[in-house]
Amino acid sequence: MKNVRVTANHIHDVMRTMDDGACIYTLSAAPGSRIDRNYCADNNGPYGIYHEEGSREYADIDNVFRDTGARDHENSNATNNTGALTVTDNWTSDGSISLSDGQRGNVVTGTVVVSGGDWPRAARRGMDEAGVRGLNARAADGR
Repeated sequence: MKNVRVTANHIHDVMRTMDDGACIYTLSAAPGSRIDRNYCADNNGPYGIYHEEGSREYADIDNVFRDTGARDHENSNATNNTGALTVTDNWTSDGSISLSDGQRGNVVTGTVVVSGGDWPRAARRGMDEAGVRGLNARAADGR
């Protein structure tokens, strides 16, 4: 795979019985792929985005993680070649992350840790715009 887009999803209440997963889970390399403007909330699992074995060349940009545990995680066992991940300008209520800037080719910048539910305007916009529009929105559009 390459050039995959996972964009503007509202993912919530996942990982109710298992703990080896996340709101968004990747497996294997996908050059040019982007995970952006997603809203992950109330995840009972330990991760917002989980880059599993061999995941490479993803860009995680402008995502919101509320009550999810670690916002970004990579399985960085020595033999699985995970890395070359870019994590930029995300918002989170949990400051933990397992990706390190500069290690394994990763770039990690611009993360904002939010406390007390005081989400910045750009994060609130991402929360509001993520997910499927309901029947009321379609009715307003005349559909």
